[in-house]
Amino acid sequence: MMSPCHNHLLVGMGMIATEKAFDWAVNGPKIVRACSTIIRLMDDMASHKFEQEKGHIASSVICYMKQYSVSEKLAYQELNKQVEKAWKDINQETIRPTAIPLHLLTGFSILDELVISCTKMSIDSPMLEKR
Repeated sequence: MMSPCHNHLLVGMGMIATEKAFDWAVNGPKIVRACSTIIRLMDDMASHKFEQEKGHIASSVICYMKQYSVSEKLAYQELNKQVEKAWKDINQETIRPTAIPLHLLTGFSILDELVISCTKMSIDSPMLEKR
């Protein structure tokens, strides 16, 4: 399943995002799953403490801590490993031959980099408590 960010990416790709490319993306290829994983986990880790203070729903950090009975620090470490694995999956998928245009494939990883940059800026925001 694609994240809403990735849906918008396809719409913004114009002629590159053919019906075949859209069908490919909605069927959950590895690169799309990896991009969605990165966006979800990075967002959850960046906003975890802020959202908990506000009483929002459980993040990936809380779920991991409860499921594996680990500390917050260990949960962050393990989730970061999942992010790293997802980046490796993206790299593998962009060098593997495919019928999907390379511009479309790289668009997914560029979008992830943009989201991560925004996430890092929000961590530095005075609204969020420093880790």
